[in-house]
Amino acid sequence: MNGMGTVERIFTAPEAKAEMTDRSDVEAVPGGLRGDRYFREIETGTFVKWGAERGAP
Repeated sequence: MNGMGTVERIFTAPEAKAEMTDRSDVEAVPGGLRGDRYFREIETGTFVKWGAERGAP
């Protein structure tokens, strides 16, 4: 594997439990994807806690 890939779709949500939106474009900046719940411009965000059935990151 050469470390390259292709992004086919991007989904974001503005906050936890919000419906994900299929985006045609998104601004990637230091801290994440602008407008997504994981974006950390102000050091806040929602982080997923996976259960054992989904695998542990």
